[in-house]
Amino acid sequence: MLTAADTPIRLRPAQPDDADAIGELVRELRRETGMPQALSRAQLQAMLGAPDSGILLAVVEGVVAGLLSYNVCQGLLHGGASFRIEDLIIGSTFRRRGIGRALLAGAELQALRLGCVELEVTTLEDNLSARDLYRSAGFVGGAILMEKDLPDQTGAE
Repeated sequence: MLTAADTPIRLRPAQPDDADAIGELVRELRRETGMPQALSRAQLQAMLGAPDSGILLAVVEGVVAGLLSYNVCQGLLHGGASFRIEDLIIGSTFRRRGIGRALLAGAELQALRLGCVELEVTTLEDNLSARDLYRSAGFVGGAILMEKDLPDQTGAE
């Protein structure tokens, strides 16, 4: 098995021309998990152009192997901005090679550059491998995320 030490992982911000690679990672995860909602190209382009969000890509041998999407938001209780990791997706052929850990480290550096005072991440309760990864990167449990899905207003499939 190759690890991060064996294979160089290059982190970089996503650009508009990365839309196809990002879309493929999202579609792969949706197929694996049965998630029904899709991200439209217009939504992705809007996210890439927003000042308070971004996507960090992990590139291995010229291939987009994974991504971490994030939002920065101001809060009243933390004394500064929070860097919220929305999605961490690693392509199935690249898992267990240190890419998730590299993306988390890159996210922490980006959060510090942006003046954030904390990192946040959520995952499904049954996603034990993700929970283990987050704990090993210094994240601790301390909140319960509750969600309510709203009707799709975008026309995305």
